[in-house]
Amino acid sequence: MTNPDWQEIEHAMGIALDLPEEEQAAWLGQQRPEVRAEVESLLAAHRRSSSFLEGGPETRDAGRSLASRHIGPYRLLEEIGRGGMGTVYRAERNDGRFQKQVAVKVMAAAVDSSEMLRRFSGEQRILATLEHPNITRMLDAGVSQDGLPYIVMEQVDGVPINQHWRARALPLNERLRLFRQVCSAAQYAHQRLVVHRDLKPANILVTEEGVPKLLDFGIAKPLGVWPDASSGGTRTTLNPMTPDYASPEQMRGGSITTATDIYSLGVILYELLTGERPYRVTGKTMEEAIRIVSETEPPKPNAAARIPADLHAIVAKAMRKEPQERYASSEELSTDVGRYLSGLPVWAHRGSFRYLTRKFVARHKFSVVAAMLMVLLAAGGSAAITRQARIAERERARAQARFDDVHQLANFVLFDLYNDIISLPGAIPVRKRLVTGALQYLDSLSRESAGDVTLQMELAAGYTRIGDVQGGLGKPNLGDTGGALASYGKAERILRLVLARDESRLDARRNLARVYLNVSEVHQFSRNDAEVLANARQAEALVQGVAPAPGDEETLSLLADVHFRLAVGLTGSDPKKSLDHYLKTLEIFQALLAAHPGKPSLSARVATVHRQLASHMAATGDAAKALDHRQKALELDERRLAANPADPWAKIDLSADFVSIGAAHFNQGNLEVALANYRRALDIRRALAEADPRDARLRRQLATTYLSIGETLARMGDPSAPLESYRRAAQIGSPLAEGNPADSYMRALLIRAYAGEASAEAELAHRSGNTPAGQERRRRSCSLYQLATESYRALKQNGGVWGDDIDAGERAAREAARCDAGRK
Repeated sequence: MTNPDWQEIEHAMGIALDLPEEEQAAWLGQQRPEVRAEVESLLAAHRRSSSFLEGGPETRDAGRSLASRHIGPYRLLEEIGRGGMGTVYRAERNDGRFQKQVAVKVMAAAVDSSEMLRRFSGEQRILATLEHPNITRMLDAGVSQDGLPYIVMEQVDGVPINQHWRARALPLNERLRLFRQVCSAAQYAHQRLVVHRDLKPANILVTEEGVPKLLDFGIAKPLGVWPDASSGGTRTTLNPMTPDYASPEQMRGGSITTATDIYSLGVILYELLTGERPYRVTGKTMEEAIRIVSETEPPKPNAAARIPADLHAIVAKAMRKEPQERYASSEELSTDVGRYLSGLPVWAHRGSFRYLTRKFVARHKFSVVAAMLMVLLAAGGSAAITRQARIAERERARAQARFDDVHQLANFVLFDLYNDIISLPGAIPVRKRLVTGALQYLDSLSRESAGDVTLQMELAAGYTRIGDVQGGLGKPNLGDTGGALASYGKAERILRLVLARDESRLDARRNLARVYLNVSEVHQFSRNDAEVLANARQAEALVQGVAPAPGDEETLSLLADVHFRLAVGLTGSDPKKSLDHYLKTLEIFQALLAAHPGKPSLSARVATVHRQLASHMAATGDAAKALDHRQKALELDERRLAANPADPWAKIDLSADFVSIGAAHFNQGNLEVALANYRRALDIRRALAEADPRDARLRRQLATTYLSIGETLARMGDPSAPLESYRRAAQIGSPLAEGNPADSYMRALLIRAYAGEASAEAELAHRSGNTPAGQERRRRSCSLYQLATESYRALKQNGGVWGDDIDAGERAAREAARCDAGRK
């Protein structure tokens, strides 16, 4: 028998096993005679094998007889499910250890019992590795006295996901958030190299609390472990699947990868959106089923379904025929759904300029930037679009197409291209030009389409990005905090108008909360604790009452960031409440990281909170806890950098860890260890700043590191040792402070750098005595004390003076006065 014939038999057998026995004959009658004969023979063997393995006539009807039996320490209560792998029972433990009800899956007989045993034990191994809030947990496993393998799982009291949303009439956005949790579970399995292979609504139960649970890993495949048909190996076992949800490669018996599950997720999303399946191939012949799934596009939703075009594009991308053209991961699919929920452009549009150029841009980022800017300028004004629309009725379609093209191009530049170059050294001016150019066109289009909420949301996102480029804390920026606040203010006003029209828009509330968090961050530059806290409170008010579903990374991250900003704002006024908010932030991010192990952005967030907690613990005198948090941050960032040695964000965070550890040793008097850590940070920061000299954030960090090294060397006793470090700190910090008067951190750095250098020069002058060299050092010392005093007075006027700054500033003022008195 040829391989294609065997594939057809496999397909037919898989469907027959899923049908009730009384319907099998009618369905087999529709198949070709030679296929029908083979499947009938296999079904007969299946029934004989079942009778043998189930222990004789008294147990042939497992649905009735096993329900009164015991399997290991469990008493089976009732049958709740049945499939090719086995039967699932509701059960309870009967040895008195606990009373909780569980689900027990008992292996059924199969066509090939050795193969079924292998699959069943494979399911045990897979479930043992999966701990995720949206995946059914395995509690126990064993073999009964009759030799029947079994798996004990948590009992999920729920209904299939498609029944859940219909019964509760869930609105569209709630269905999408539910779907994102399913994607989170699939991504978790994929990260552990497990492909489910049978994702469908029946295998996703939703509890009364609205939590989806992915179950039935009975045919799951560990990647790289079992051979595929395409590998050339002989296939002697059935290839189980549910045809209506199976991918083209699965139907053809091709290679199974994570893309197979992503296709099935696309089918599930289609059904959640429309209430219908894109294909119904159950009951078709093998040739018909393969042709339908492989060659025909999913039908577009009818007009009554009112499915937004963005969501249809997402489904289409997930269900592309070629596996490599689908989303790269379940997480990417979920993120695109999240972009839709946030009112942002989605990545899925096919046939658009964005879709056709993404691969080229990924290879030639900088070479295409200039071309993009020129295309923007040549795209034509929106007024021309309007005039075209007025010329004649026949021109309207062309005008609308022009409008759509400019809109898509602006979005491509503002979001996709911007994201592609954000981490590239030297990209800050280019990012600013890109965003400014794209915003001009979005602004023009928004005037042409007054009341278009999507355009307004995109404009707000654009102004937020401009603010990030100008002076967003923790991001590559130009150091223009005044400009950043102005841009964030524009975004705020637009989002307020959107909410005035529809205050229930969760995406607008989230985006506005993000704007307030950004403004709170910027006010850290001026050490304006009142504004830091006030804007954090504004964000808090916007997210109050939002109850994120488990696994909703976007909303949970936002809530964590609100707690983080509140913690920063309360540091000086209420350290206890500040600590509570830091700990809540850590709890949320650690839970997200546990659900997405190794995800760089989440790992970075957890490390950042550990560093902040270290500073908080050190300030309150708990050195042991401070050291523990510093070490945890260091371990997380070292793993990130090891996974991606070219990641500039990981390098920046690792340098922050070295500074944090250095500060701890400095405070404890371990000056050599402190100096070693500061110098490790310096090596990283100097290289990054040299690669991107326009990035004010990198220059600020470099100046701070030089200051720390200077102060450490000064404590070690040689007054000449710290001079160069103090000078470098002031050389870098001075233009930053002059260019941004609101940057209190750099003004504070200048106080300490000038005062430190002045003190060292004074000591060297004292050692030189009344010599020309000594006199020159005294004059330089007095000049430096005067500079420190001027910086101190300017900082006091802004109200951003803290403890160490006051000590250095007051000492400088006294010494400057002494210098003046000596000259009189």
